[in-house]
Amino acid sequence: MEWTDETEVYCRSIGEKALSYYWLNSQEAKKYRYTMWQLNIVMNILAILSALAGVIQSIKPSIYGNVASAMLGILTAAIVKYQTSSKFRDLIDVHKNLSNEFFILHDDIRHQLILMPSLRKEVAGFIDVIRNKFNNLHMQLPELSNDIIKQFNEFNKDTGISKPDIVGKLEHIMVTKSAEERSKINNLTPVIVPIDKLSLGSKVINSLRLIGTSSSQRNPRDTFNTNTEEEEISYIVEKNKTVNNKINYTPSNNIPYISKVLHKTAD
Repeated sequence: MEWTDETEVYCRSIGEKALSYYWLNSQEAKKYRYTMWQLNIVMNILAILSALAGVIQSIKPSIYGNVASAMLGILTAAIVKYQTSSKFRDLIDVHKNLSNEFFILHDDIRHQLILMPSLRKEVAGFIDVIRNKFNNLHMQLPELSNDIIKQFNEFNKDTGISKPDIVGKLEHIMVTKSAEERSKINNLTPVIVPIDKLSLGSKVINSLRLIGTSSSQRNPRDTFNTNTEEEEISYIVEKNKTVNNKINYTPSNNIPYISKVLHKTAD
């Protein structure tokens, strides 16, 4: 099995999806880290308030001091329970590790594709390795939050990279053609060549000659005896005035009236 356009596109697609998951997981890790930081600030504030309430209560005991201390204790316990049940620290570690693994996979694929095909690894074995690694990492993915997915779509909407299905991007299955089939397709594919002013002017002349040649068996005057044909020639010349300075219209004995109308209209 050799490296082809299809195998390169497939490997590049896996690499770009791995890069997308690296971005998503790194942002998730940052999000949970920021949440932990906020909760720690709240915990520190509650600890300070509880200490102040305890000092005030020891100096001047009152029922209000007891109520305040109890409420602060309840709030602190609730935050600690939320912090523990949400497993923020575990989620931070999981997303951070996955982001690193996806980036390594992306970098391995990029390194292979940047080399000349003769210097790359054997294509079949390489595809099996990266496909299995990508699928294994994908199975370990925890749930990604909607706000991170929305942020990803907004940040990468114009990059043109292959995106994972988790962000709402579905792709067609690519079908590899044999060398013989690709050759047939290439032979049937028309080659589009831009038309410059000179070729456009030549097209005008050839069209006029074709009209005159098809009517050479009749009297030239009878061939162009209607206003419609004369208007058609005038229209062609009017649309291609930029060519008139580059092409010399030579009168022909076979189509004298064409030359006459052409020069008349060009003037």
